[in-house]
Amino acid sequence: PGVNDLELEDYDILFKPLRIRTGERESASELAPQPLYRELLGNAWERLPEPIRLMHNNIAGLEAHGNGRVARGERWLARFAATAFGFPEAADSVPVRVSFQSRGHGELWRRTFNQKSFCSFQARGEGRSEGLLCERFGAFSFYMALVVEDEKLAFVVRGWSFLGIPLPLALAPMCNSYEFVQEGRFHFHVELAHALTGLIVRYSGWLIA
Repeated sequence: PGVNDLELEDYDILFKPLRIRTGERESASELAPQPLYRELLGNAWERLPEPIRLMHNNIAGLEAHGNGRVARGERWLARFAATAFGFPEAADSVPVRVSFQSRGHGELWRRTFNQKSFCSFQARGEGRSEGLLCERFGAFSFYMALVVEDEKLAFVVRGWSFLGIPLPLALAPMCNSYEFVQEGRFHFHVELAHALTGLIVRYSGWLIA
């Protein structure tokens, strides 16, 4: 066998045009409960900038405040989807509050833009989705790989389902979501679009815990 003749880096030039992301991860072995993201990332956790680690390193709950910007798609189907999921209205500058509450084996995220809130529940994926982050919005669940690259934490969709029924990945919304640090602050960027709707919503901004 030639298992030692090639390293992962040898494939980078082939993977790059195909948008394939690679990495190595080891699971944490501590017996004590771990924050969700720290548990999923394993040894990759230490490569995150400190402001991102602080935002996800609390199992008792946390509330953060900041400012954001929201853009929404103009097509009627995009407006319908954004309203159905409870996404905020478009605004150039709006106060943001995000609370992270521990619930069982996961976290309830409540995001409030001005006075409008929407929630999701995040937990560790199971079965075929083991090692992925599962985020549930009502009847829809999205299974994402947490990828640390260029000092950013990217969320890469690997699957989705409706009422627990798996749906074709090719039909999933296109997601460009990541967290990063700028001027010492935690920043977020979330962008959702679909071939049928165009842009659904894009919201970004900064938070301080």
